[in-house]
Amino acid sequence: MTETLIHVPSADVRETGTASTSALTLASPTVGGSRGISLWRVRMSAGSAGPRHVIDSEQIWTLLSGEVSIRSGNDEFIVAAGDTVIMPGGVIRTVVALEDCEFIVCGSPSALATIPGGDAAPVSPPWVL
Repeated sequence: MTETLIHVPSADVRETGTASTSALTLASPTVGGSRGISLWRVRMSAGSAGPRHVIDSEQIWTLLSGEVSIRSGNDEFIVAAGDTVIMPGGVIRTVVALEDCEFIVCGSPSALATIPGGDAAPVSPPWVL
């Protein structure tokens, strides 16, 4: 079987907004047809914070601009533009934008998110699908 390259025009990407972020899906099973890795861009405004949550699989976040605080347990990292954070699956995390910021993120298209202590079932974040 011969594999072929896949080109994803910028007009084909998908944007998903949340209370604290804007996520732009650049490649996933439903955007371009990537089977094993999803890639998305996250934008956050200064002062906004994502929910305290867990993703069940590894993600890699590279900050393109701005500055954020990433909290996990008793650890807090101040992340600056150009820094990369590898977030193992199963780790509770909260991301807080200290400045307007933009990340590029990759992870599993089958990832599930949960809110610790919550009653809701795990969900697939729409930007990984």
